[in-house]
Amino acid sequence: MRTQPSDKKKHLMEILDIYTTDVLGVNIRRNTRKRDYVEARAVFYRLCKDVAKATTPEIGFYIEKDHATIVHGLGLFNDVLWNDKRLRDSYLKIIDLFNETPVGPKKKLSETVEFAKENLELRNKLETLHAQLTREKLTQSPERELAIKWDRLSPKNKRDVMDIINAKLVMQPEAVYDIEVVEG
Repeated sequence: MRTQPSDKKKHLMEILDIYTTDVLGVNIRRNTRKRDYVEARAVFYRLCKDVAKATTPEIGFYIEKDHATIVHGLGLFNDVLWNDKRLRDSYLKIIDLFNETPVGPKKKLSETVEFAKENLELRNKLETLHAQLTREKLTQSPERELAIKWDRLSPKNKRDVMDIINAKLVMQPEAVYDIEVVEG
């Protein structure tokens, strides 16, 4: 017989489930033995023990696994995975995320889970915007800046620039690269 966790422990495990799935990028409930999933579940088990103070039968009930599987996963985490920098950093990141989540008697359980989901959504949007900004900074090459200046020129100024380039090409083909475009 499996031991059902209390509502509070179940609630805490739901939050840890959300964060673990997001940070490690795998669904810990998927029934597979692929390494990424096994490692993510082991991290989740350790988090449940440390944060939710859940027993192995309670964790097993929540994740629909036998308590012996949980014991094995905890051993794997303690013996092997704690030495893996990526997984250790993920574990610590999830702890930090959890510590930002308002959990307490004044909060309804559903509100806290929704907060955790919204928190992750906003963090992901922030990371996406940061990546876009970084890409945009990298794409601001001199050629791109020149193309932007060219687009801003009036048709008459474009003709004048082309006339100058053509004249220089006839006289000195290598001098074309010394022309500086001045917006006006």
